[in-house]
Amino acid sequence: MPEFSIREARSSDRRQVAELAALTWRWGDYLMSVWRRWLNSPNGDLLVAEADGKIVGIMYVEYRPAGEAYLAGARVHPRWRRMGVATALTIECLERARSRGRNLATLATSVRNEAAQRLAQKLGFRLRAKLIRARAGPKAGAGELDVRPVEPHECQAVHRWLVERVGRPIKFDWYSYSTLTPEDVRTYAEEQFAFAVGRYEGVALWQPAADRQMMIMLDAIYGTASAVKQLGLAARCDAKGLGYQVVYGQVASSDETLRGLKAAGFRWPKTRGTLIYEKPL
Repeated sequence: MPEFSIREARSSDRRQVAELAALTWRWGDYLMSVWRRWLNSPNGDLLVAEADGKIVGIMYVEYRPAGEAYLAGARVHPRWRRMGVATALTIECLERARSRGRNLATLATSVRNEAAQRLAQKLGFRLRAKLIRARAGPKAGAGELDVRPVEPHECQAVHRWLVERVGRPIKFDWYSYSTLTPEDVRTYAEEQFAFAVGRYEGVALWQPAADRQMMIMLDAIYGTASAVKQLGLAARCDAKGLGYQVVYGQVASSDETLRGLKAAGFRWPKTRGTLIYEKPL
């Protein structure tokens, strides 16, 4: 088997990584958008696999609060796939996470990426959640909704309710995934983008964002089917009020969430979605 080595990325690697990123998906790759942040982050390590002076793989590990590490950005050159590059990068990321005192590693992959799923399972990761990619257009009005803003002082109560309901709630944020914390709830509440139905039948967090169009990014939504429906409609109305073109989010696919979002006019492709894996360290 050809030899390669793992090392920390350097600024001078960017051109080679740009060439590697062009081979990922037909629509492009976000790696170049996060390159400098990942390379210079004090809370993460950006690693590359190198063979004969050529970059053949890359992966990033982020050291998050509450003992969690998040693995992202795994890419391997097509000619080097199935040669142990992704395995070696993942193992190195896990070892670095342990040395930083993290006790849980998480990663995300597409439901269609069977190779990444096999690798995660081989290395002892277990499936934590499946997220759907829900989308809906703005809506001019939805009648009377029992939806209210969450106040910052409620962050602990909201988080306790979420933990009691789902264990460790997941937050989607610009194609990154993390365990939702009380501090996250407070941030969304202070920004006036945290909402609840009653106390509490449902909770949703969203934020304004821009990708190829202006959108409301639905980062988390939990609750009964009825509450999720109301929150979904409220997000669509908020998009209309802000003049945004779409509401989009990757949300945990419980039966109640699916029923509520469908009733609120959201749709999602059945063959697409994201799998969240986790591994105790």
